[in-house]
Amino acid sequence: MGRFLAMIGRYHGQLWNAAEPARSLGVGPGVVRMYSGFLTDAFMIRQLQSFFVYLNKRQVKVPNTYKRDSGLLQRLLGIDTEITLLTHPRLGAF
Repeated sequence: MGRFLAMIGRYHGQLWNAAEPARSLGVGPGVVRMYSGFLTDAFMIRQLQSFFVYLNKRQVKVPNTYKRDSGLLQRLLGIDTEITLLTHPRLGAF
């Protein structure tokens, strides 16, 4: 679960695809969905479902994932100082 929690920090504010972290962790996508469901129920992450309806195109139903605690997110990403935070490429997602 610790590796999964660290890995989910990389997906903050991005589309969530359970197959990608499952390959990295060496488990099935069902296990990753179960872990993310547990973290969602524990209010550690938030998954926002898409709400756009495309009439002429295929609808995207993949949720965006956000960590609720930005301090924990920054610690998992190795951000220790304000200068590191301001120069991080994902600053806008925080």
